[in-house]
Amino acid sequence: MNEPRDERVQLAFRLLTLQTLDSPVKFLAVASKVFARPPAPLGRPSMVVRVGTAGPQFHVAVVGQKPRDAIYQFANGSPDQAKYEDFSPMLRDILSRGLREARTKAKA
Repeated sequence: MNEPRDERVQLAFRLLTLQTLDSPVKFLAVASKVFARPPAPLGRPSMVVRVGTAGPQFHVAVVGQKPRDAIYQFANGSPDQAKYEDFSPMLRDILSRGLREARTKAKA
């Protein structure tokens, strides 16, 4: 069972490195397209593999140097069938709060 996973990792790496990913927004745009590719024909590497009836959940998170650059999207199901929902404001709030708390502790 490790071989298909290895093939998916290699496919993801190839697809994600075809472009220069110089910002969190660019990474998210490319990653969303890569992981939303429909399943490939049997015997070909594919990002999406359907097994059984329970669908997977997909998360894409990008954290930059500043909390305001953080991006978090979630697809409740296979991303080739379910749209990503944007939870970035929630992630940014959590990161900003943690940064403020760390600064407060450092001053004490």
